[in-house]
Amino acid sequence: MEYFPFWNIKCTYEVNNSSDLSSLEGESDFLIPSFFIKNINYFGDIGLYYMQKNITPVFGEKLDISVFPADRGLSDASVYPEIYLLKKYSKKIKVEFITIDVKMENTSIVLIPFYKKDHSYYDSYLLWKYPSGALI
Repeated sequence: MEYFPFWNIKCTYEVNNSSDLSSLEGESDFLIPSFFIKNINYFGDIGLYYMQKNITPVFGEKLDISVFPADRGLSDASVYPEIYLLKKYSKKIKVEFITIDVKMENTSIVLIPFYKKDHSYYDSYLLWKYPSGALI
């Protein structure tokens, strides 16, 4: 087993739509990979699917763990809560446009367990398979 670092960004947000001028407020924790994936469109955006499936990692005490290197900084990751919310609400709200106001409340790094087999990694929550060469 190897652990992959993810940014855990706690945000409050407000979504406004243009048709009836209503707004929706909420708060959420977003899990954003703190590593880059080659061709993310092909391999999918792990953090977006974590949000859609409402995954909240649970951690116990671990010893002698191997951690995948984190090379995506918070400045790169901080735009993703807005992107994820836009993807989530644009499917639900049929309007000309929506505005999303996101405020980051807290950030941390969490470790998500992946299983390594041959030349691939398997996400322990989604059970997705990633070739080793796709993760940089």
